[in-house]
Amino acid sequence: MITLFVGCAGERVAPEEGKPSEAASPSRARSLANEFQWAVQDYEAGKYVAATEKFQKLEAAGAENPEFDLVPFYLGMGYFQAGQDGPAKERLQTYLKGERSGENAQEARLALLTIYERTHAWDELLGLSAETDPQPLSQTNRAYLKLLWARALKEKREAKGARAVLAESLQYLRGDPSVSAKAATANQDLWGRYHYTDLLLRLDSCERSSPRTLAEGKKGARRIYPAWLDSSVDCYRAALRFMESELLNRESAWAKPGAEDFSKAVDVFAQRIQGFYQDEKNQLNRRRALQSAARASVYRFLSALEESTRALKPGVAGPEAFANIRKRLDLLLVSISSPT
Repeated sequence: MITLFVGCAGERVAPEEGKPSEAASPSRARSLANEFQWAVQDYEAGKYVAATEKFQKLEAAGAENPEFDLVPFYLGMGYFQAGQDGPAKERLQTYLKGERSGENAQEARLALLTIYERTHAWDELLGLSAETDPQPLSQTNRAYLKLLWARALKEKREAKGARAVLAESLQYLRGDPSVSAKAATANQDLWGRYHYTDLLLRLDSCERSSPRTLAEGKKGARRIYPAWLDSSVDCYRAALRFMESELLNRESAWAKPGAEDFSKAVDVFAQRIQGFYQDEKNQLNRRRALQSAARASVYRFLSALEESTRALKPGVAGPEAFANIRKRLDLLLVSISSPT
């Protein structure tokens, strides 16, 4: 079951009346209205499979059902709570067509935003975030919106915008006493999501740096590796300490994803070093200089990793990812230690 942070930010929207040509007989209308109420009861009781089966039948009845305008909402939310993102997305998008406000619309928008994040539909998430931002939202929902929005901007490589929106989320997180510093699930752990997104932006900053180049006549441009390696490892070490203190040792629901993304970032860093090492295969002096600087930087990285490993609380997420990082850095050392 997915839990959203939905507070009362308006009244339930009354359904539109069916078209006269599609109106059912009074007895048929009463029967459908009763079926609708039973389906709603199943939904509110958390019986999502039973609820969606009933709402599917009501969907087929169309405008004969006096409550037909709410069927896409409940059917979409039922699919969403059951983890069926495809049909949930279709129904919720249908429901939100036109002007929608109130609690139903808030729930539908938040569910769609969550689906877009889960399916990495970043463009759709950005569009719906901008559409949702002017709407009345509870403080917790506003924080949730900002955090999803920041993540989408980061994934679209708009780091500056992501940092700005992430900073905006702080005022809602700090001002809402209902937001716990520790929560059971990732969806409830808003502080964990905040620190996870912050970690992603820190890693993005580490990955964006490149060696400075100098023109060297006929030999072409020469990369200056030592300064880049030092600054990159400093960046990753700072991100490692941040992850250790704000995600791992807080036992955040976002600790494991954070450790996995950190491991992936280190793999990218190692691949870049190997790529530069290969580029210098015909420049022996440059290759040796890179080899020496890279070894020193990797040993500094490994030292920081050992310190963080010792600082971890027993049983927290991280050791497995740390072991993978250590293995990757060891392989990097081997790959750049071949005879030159």
